Amino acid sequence: MNEQSKNFQDKITPDIKSQNLIQASAERTKRDQRRFFAFVGHLIGSGDIAQATACLENFFSQYPLQRDTLFQLYIQLMNKSGLSRMGLEVARIYVEISENLLEIGQRELGLPPIVEAGWFITRVGELVDQSAYTKLMYNLNRIGQKPVLCLNSGYNLVNKAFLPYIEEAFEIITDPADSQYLSKQAKFSPFTTTFFKYSDKQYGWVSEFFEASYEDVMASQNSPYAFQLKDETIAVAQSFLKQFGLNPNDDFVVLHLRESGYCDGEQHILRNVNPEDYIDAINWLLKSGFKVVRLGHQHMKLIEKCPGLIDLTRVNRPGEVDIYACGKAKFYFGSGSGPYSLATHFGVPTAATTQLPYGRSRPNILNQYMRFQNRKTKKTLSIPEIYQMGLNLICSPEIFSKYDLDPIFPDKNDNLQFAKEMVEYLEKGKIYRDNEARTVEKSKYGLGGPLCSKSLELL
Repeated sequence: MNEQSKNFQDKITPDIKSQNLIQASAERTKRDQRRFFAFVGHLIGSGDIAQATACLENFFSQYPLQRDTLFQLYIQLMNKSGLSRMGLEVARIYVEISENLLEIGQRELGLPPIVEAGWFITRVGELVDQSAYTKLMYNLNRIGQKPVLCLNSGYNLVNKAFLPYIEEAFEIITDPADSQYLSKQAKFSPFTTTFFKYSDKQYGWVSEFFEASYEDVMASQNSPYAFQLKDETIAVAQSFLKQFGLNPNDDFVVLHLRESGYCDGEQHILRNVNPEDYIDAINWLLKSGFKVVRLGHQHMKLIEKCPGLIDLTRVNRPGEVDIYACGKAKFYFGSGSGPYSLATHFGVPTAATTQLPYGRSRPNILNQYMRFQNRKTKKTLSIPEIYQMGLNLICSPEIFSKYDLDPIFPDKNDNLQFAKEMVEYLEKGKIYRDNEARTVEKSKYGLGGPLCSKSLELL
């Protein structure tokens, strides 16, 4: 071996040894983590929620940068195991660890709060919910500055017309160099939009935030609804919809009945309905003087044409149209999906069909909850029974099936009655008074919003 080769080997040998040590250490860490999570899984399976929670809190206080594992654990608990109580604790831990990191990142590194997981921009409902959450938290002075949202080159924003509204909640970064730099720093100064913690007793998935914070928002004299239609949205949408016979002064209902063909996760199956079960309700709305604007995608079933029904499911339209329709309608009628979130956050009253989960409901939503029947006894479960079984935050059909529960989808008569009750509620008729009379009873289950008569029967 010549001297040059020997010197070269002397230089790289320590590095090779270090790499081997690092690799060995990483393998031991992975092995220890697998053992840890197996132990936590055993505790959860045995029902020792308190000990499992304590173990997770201790582990992630030491390994906060691995908190993404908590997100996966939450999904497993809610959609596969049905252990919503433990799922809530996982969400809380995720938020608390993220907040600790954010405090350190701002104090020690001078970083702004940075949205680490930008997946929500690809889904209408999550995009609107998480933007609304962030804006309301800012309005309530729960966060000191707008979080940074990096939109890298080629970003897949599900509705680009919603960008001006996103800018009300986030500091948008599109410069490639800045975006790349800040994206890498996000794990050291993260702002989470997926989960929330509003108090020591109020935490979970972000969609639960709006009922939890409602009283404080009202007391602050801020609007409980995050967004208002912008002039550019109105102008583009009204110009487009004029060709379909919708005029600015028309009273209309926006309709969205979810079907397969868009975001078909197993946990979404119970949101899908058959539009044929809503024909009588649609016809009644038309006869009552409303026009009906139907939103959705091109794979949805066709509905027979009739005067006043504007079916846009197979129409290529500007993104402003969906925002305008949901933000301007007399009320929204349909599934708890993306357009539903648009309507609720623009302050449009909402009639939510086959609603799940049974958790906190928003004050401007008339809920028609999905009913469940015991497969063996044929008995329909009450709302108290749903809560006693820990199913009040569950959407997954797999979990309901494990409990021998079958969904009871509303029939044509149910949906016709629901449409009538929505109009009646807005006019403060009988269904409004029935809900007012049962306010205390509903509040026991976090039901801040009204229920249709079929759901009131379940209390």
